[in-house]
Amino acid sequence: MRGYVIAGSFAAGFSVVAILLYLAFRIFTKRFNKEKDTETLCISARSEELNSSLSRERANSKDNEERVAKSRKKEKRKEVKSLWLPKKKDSLPMMTATMVQPIVAEQSKDHGGRGQLTFTLHYHYQYALKTSVLLVKLVQAQDLPTKDEEIMPAVYVKTQLVPSRRRVFLSKVHRDTLNPVFDETYEFDVEYQELQQQTLLFQILDYDCMSRHKCIGEVGVHLAELGTHGFNVLREISLSVYISRPRMD
Repeated sequence: MRGYVIAGSFAAGFSVVAILLYLAFRIFTKRFNKEKDTETLCISARSEELNSSLSRERANSKDNEERVAKSRKKEKRKEVKSLWLPKKKDSLPMMTATMVQPIVAEQSKDHGGRGQLTFTLHYHYQYALKTSVLLVKLVQAQDLPTKDEEIMPAVYVKTQLVPSRRRVFLSKVHRDTLNPVFDETYEFDVEYQELQQQTLLFQILDYDCMSRHKCIGEVGVHLAELGTHGFNVLREISLSVYISRPRMD
């Protein structure tokens, strides 16, 4: 009888152990499957990221190739156009001419030994900036008169366009010389259509800090009359003109 009891208890214990082992095996297999699932999810997510990055790189490379191809086509078109169309110039061609005589009738009447004034003219137009200016360079004066050999004049020049009088330029004062060298450049904003109505006026003045400045003489150049003497203001012109008596001496 005792043998049956022991055998039954042993069988019951063995079955309990078997059940526990089975449960442990099931738990272990579930955990192992979960870890595999998480690993597969991570791998799939990484693969998706790699695929998306590769697709982006391919799209960018295609865009870059298309841009390069378009730029090459544009360059080829420009080269073809440049073969057939004339190129635009930033400025008009320059030419230097010299005139050592009065060019206006009122200047040739009586310069009275007042000397000469040398200057240059050039009408400059820029296509890119769409700006137009009259460039005037005051070079020098020669053989200016003096009433007293001991007292030399203090000379400066007043330059302007009349009748517009939009801008007035005053040169530096040069003392103790009858042949001052100015070497100053002025810019007048003026349209090409207005040039024929303008006169470039130089007034040579004797500076006096105590009284009114005395006008030694003046030079007036009617820009419309330059064409009758074979000059073109679109090119650089160098002129040396006699200084005439001022209108109001």
